[in-house]
Amino acid sequence: MMTCKLFPVTGRNLLRLELEAPTRLRCHAGTLWLTHDGDTLDHVLSAGMQLEVSGLVLIEGEGELALNDLAIPAETEVEPA
Repeated sequence: MMTCKLFPVTGRNLLRLELEAPTRLRCHAGTLWLTHDGDTLDHVLSAGMQLEVSGLVLIEGEGELALNDLAIPAETEVEPA
């Protein structure tokens, strides 16, 4: 089982990620809104949902976000650090 640090996202901040390699973003808790380069759609993730992205990603909402390199299987569980 892999242990991954969770990133808190609150309504008071906008999280900006610049991802060079494709990455799996997983909503660990709460609800998160994401938009990213090359995609005209906005995405809303609730707990347990995930999205594969790369490039510039903007994230807002209330919850916790886990980042996983795509080399790690999607079934991998995430534990709080």
